[in-house]
Amino acid sequence: MPFLGYISDIAPSHILIPLSFGIRGLSVVLFMYVERPDSFACKLIVVLFGIGTPMEFISVDVLFMRTLPKDVRGAMLGAFAFFGQIGSLIFTQVGGHLFDTVGPKSPFAVVAIADILFFTLSTILACCGYLRLT
Repeated sequence: MPFLGYISDIAPSHILIPLSFGIRGLSVVLFMYVERPDSFACKLIVVLFGIGTPMEFISVDVLFMRTLPKDVRGAMLGAFAFFGQIGSLIFTQVGGHLFDTVGPKSPFAVVAIADILFFTLSTILACCGYLRLT
């Protein structure tokens, strides 16, 4: 994935952030319709997911690095990572509960909905000029 860091350095954040949320959201939606995990289509979806997920993290990290003052960058990135892990823990619990009570596709639906919401929000922010660097 080293090329994603390079792309994040040269691509504008107002394009890369919505694109990354869109790619991952699409891949998670497609996961819900996989019938055979050993199929070629499933392998392509995994590749798409494998590109979209780190692209989300890298594009947001690059935006932080470009815009935050040097004296608070480390603290903000640490807080970002800490709360991200808390969110993963909560999602694991909620996703497991949904899997057991609603069905096996429900955790994918939750992630897809979240990614689509973040895609929509980041697109709106990009169109309004809030993700552009000055």
